[in-house]
Amino acid sequence: MQDQELVLKAAQKLYDRKAGDIVALQTGHLTILCDFMLIASGRTAAQVSALAEEVDQLMAAEGAPL
Repeated sequence: MQDQELVLKAAQKLYDRKAGDIVALQTGHLTILCDFMLIASGRTAAQVSALAEEVDQLMAAEGAPL
């Protein structure tokens, strides 16, 4: 799966889990650390933690390096 498709899949997962202010930024031309940044917000610390866990599980399932 291409990086852009993976980012869109992760953004959809965040949207489905009621994350807010979801933004995907292409950063490959700015830094060597990552090609994309996915930013989202949650209403509580527990929700933000759950959102991060969902994205971590998705990345692991897709074989993306963490």
